[in-house]
Amino acid sequence: MKKFVVLISTGICFFVLANAFISTKKAESGLKPFALIELFTSESCSSCPPADKLMNDITDDSNLEGKTIFVVPLHVDYWNHLQWEDPNSSKKFTDRQYAYDEVLKDGIYTPQAVINGMYPFVGSDKAKLHENIKKAMRSMPLSGISLLCPKPQTNENIKISYKISNLPANAVLNFAVLKHNIISHVLHGENEGKELRHASATISFTTIDPYNEGVALLPAVNFNNKGKYSIIAFLQDKTTMKALAAEEIELSDF
Repeated sequence: MKKFVVLISTGICFFVLANAFISTKKAESGLKPFALIELFTSESCSSCPPADKLMNDITDDSNLEGKTIFVVPLHVDYWNHLQWEDPNSSKKFTDRQYAYDEVLKDGIYTPQAVINGMYPFVGSDKAKLHENIKKAMRSMPLSGISLLCPKPQTNENIKISYKISNLPANAVLNFAVLKHNIISHVLHGENEGKELRHASATISFTTIDPYNEGVALLPAVNFNNKGKYSIIAFLQDKTTMKALAAEEIELSDF
């Protein structure tokens, strides 16, 4: 039988066992230090809103000004039994957290953040956030990513062209499609009655075995749900899960 333990005192939930462009958008990462933050979170977990807010506030944090930081919020599904099904959750994101645990041995809990696939910590811990961003910034990447994306149409696969400089062996390329500025009114569960504001949430996640350059097909997005969207692409070692390069491309407003 699976057991669920909520550690409120430590701020952790543990789970044991539109026209901004006419045709294309382009983005290219230089060889500069970066921090890629994956946040495993859930609207069903009462400990997660502080972590969500911390990530929301990154762009306003003067101590991080000028640093290249990407945030990929991944809503897990294992808290959905708590009377509220997180509309942004996916088993794929839960599986990704388990894959990290196989390598990092940090456990399965929310909110958990992982920076550059190497540094796990409680996602609401601001001191650890800054400490691990500093660690990530000490490394100069050897690879870079260029992205080109034609304006996608509703309910059609997103076609994104990529080019990788210095593609290492044993690497995968991940694409996280994000929707920005999401407001959720939670009706039940641990966050019942709260209005949760997410700077962004991942709505699809695709992993491919990359070539030096190519085209990736990503799941269709319903752009009738108006809002701002972007794609974060990041190169990652298959074995160590270390992030090797990252770039973000905006899909403008729809």
